[in-house]
Amino acid sequence: MKKDNQPIVLSGSVFVDKLLAAEHPSMALPDRVNRGDVKVIALMHSRASGKPTRARVPVQPFAGFFSAYVFDGNQWRKFAIRAAAAKEATYANEGERRSRILNVVAALKKLRGATAVWGNRAFEVHNPVTFAHAEPPIKPVPPPASTAQVAATPSPVTPAAKAARTGKAEQLKLF
Repeated sequence: MKKDNQPIVLSGSVFVDKLLAAEHPSMALPDRVNRGDVKVIALMHSRASGKPTRARVPVQPFAGFFSAYVFDGNQWRKFAIRAAAAKEATYANEGERRSRILNVVAALKKLRGATAVWGNRAFEVHNPVTFAHAEPPIKPVPPPASTAQVAATPSPVTPAAKAARTGKAEQLKLF
């Protein structure tokens, strides 16, 4: 049966669960949550995935990643945090996990009022306001020149324009 994929307005409340709740009890998931609340959990990377393979490009190792879920009023639904906190979503060790979760929670709290829509197997927020690591916005383009400036700018005279103005055609010299 297909799930209800109606858009969800994010409440700005972000909690942590499981291992993260033990490390950060002040952000632990409460017993009662509201529609639009987000919870974050930490998942460990399993390095025991069979035979090691050779990578052509060196891959930075990581110990785990954060996964988020948004409450739709009935159940927890997968929420893609890549738009808001992609750079902070993985960690290499316990120390990084403990510090990066604070950045992830801060970034997700800034999404308050944004609408999460069903995307590629998860709810997503498009063009969110991100936290301090984001690049500054592009400078605005200056307004176009006024018509007075355009009229004062000389334009190149083409043979066709000259002929239209004078009423007689001009012979073009080829060589």
